[in-house]
Amino acid sequence: MLKRIFDLFVSIVLLPFLVIVMFIIAVIIKLDSKGSIFYVSKRLGQNGKLFNFLKFRTMYENNDKLLEDYLSKNEKARLEWERYKKLKDFDPRVSRFGRFLRKTSLDELPQIINVLFGQMSLVG
Repeated sequence: MLKRIFDLFVSIVLLPFLVIVMFIIAVIIKLDSKGSIFYVSKRLGQNGKLFNFLKFRTMYENNDKLLEDYLSKNEKARLEWERYKKLKDFDPRVSRFGRFLRKTSLDELPQIINVLFGQMSLVG
């Protein structure tokens, strides 16, 4: 109960400031590349309940095709992908602004909505 009260209090206090920042980020995402502003993923929450996990979209809309083309032309990247399912140095799927969002973790800001709905907590 105390954790939920803390989550609500902090979220409500931060929200007016975050809304402005989130609006600016949303506009830049729309200007940077086609597609949705948000990346929505189903995640398993408390008591096994699924919820829509929110993040700002950092990848291009056609990211699967971009990855396939890149890996077909770059042997080193293909081997790295096969081994780790991740590309460390350069990932062609990530948009220009998406790189900045990931580096600064600003892509995580929409999760404040998940906190407000009680789907996630600020305190782990």
